[in-house]
Amino acid sequence: MPHADRVEQQVQRIASRWRAAPSIAVVPTAEDLPVDAPDDARGLFMDGRVWVVADQPAHAIARTVAHEAVAHHGLREHLGPAWAELMSAMNDGARGNCEHLVDLRHEVRYAYGDDLHPAELADEMAAGIVERGVNLRNGQFEPENPLRKRATAALAHFQREWLYRHVPAGYDEIEGHLLAAQRYLQRGRASALGRWLHRWYPRAMHKPMGASIPPRDLAESARWLKAERDKDFSSAAGSLVLGVLIMLASICSFGWYLLSRFF
Repeated sequence: MPHADRVEQQVQRIASRWRAAPSIAVVPTAEDLPVDAPDDARGLFMDGRVWVVADQPAHAIARTVAHEAVAHHGLREHLGPAWAELMSAMNDGARGNCEHLVDLRHEVRYAYGDDLHPAELADEMAAGIVERGVNLRNGQFEPENPLRKRATAALAHFQREWLYRHVPAGYDEIEGHLLAAQRYLQRGRASALGRWLHRWYPRAMHKPMGASIPPRDLAESARWLKAERDKDFSSAAGSLVLGVLIMLASICSFGWYLLSRFF
C-alpha cells in the first residue's frame, strides 16, 4: 500500500475517536501544503483545518495529529476568547519559576526562530506539551494524573474569568487545558443549551472591566454602604434578594460551565 494511504488510515483511526474532529487532510510532502513551508514541516493548522504531511516517520504521525488538532484547534475551541489570556499566562509562566516551561520555550525558539509573536510562541509551547504526552498506540493525549490536572486548569480558569486575577500558567494547568481540549474533540457540545452557554459565557465573563480601573478602596466601600442604608428598606431588600438570586444563578451557571468544560 502506498505510504500516503497508510498515513491516511492511521490519521482516520485517531480522528475516529473524536466527534468534533476538525477536517484533516493528508498531503504527500511539505511542498503540497497550502502555504510555503520548510521542507521538514510535518503538519499545518490554518482556518480551522489540519494538514498532515505523509513524508515523515510513522511514529511521528500521532504526535503531529495531536499537535495540530488538539493543541492548535481544540485549545481554541475549548477556551474561546480566553485563549489569548492563557497564551499570555503561559509566557508569564515561562518567564517565572516554571523550569519545564522555561526549557520548552528555548526548544520552541530553537525550532521556529526568535521572531515568533508571543501568542505564537505560547501556542507552539502548548503543542510541544501535547506531543510529549501522546500515547503512540492510539494517538490520544494521556498525561499522568489527569484528574488533578483538570482541577488545576479549572481553578486557574476560575481565577482569571471570575476573580479577574491574571495568574501565570504552570505545566500542570496547561496539560489540564489540553485534556479539556481533547475532551471537546471527543464529545463536542451535545445540547443546544450547552452550545449557547459555551459561546455566551466566556464572552460575558471575559474582562468586563478595564485593567486600568482601580479596585474600590475602603473609604469608597464605606460610602457605598452608607448610601445603601439610607435607601428605603423595602427597595433595598428587594434589590438584595434580586442580587442574591442573580449571584446564585451566575455561580450555578459558571459551576456547570467549569464542570462541562474540564470534567
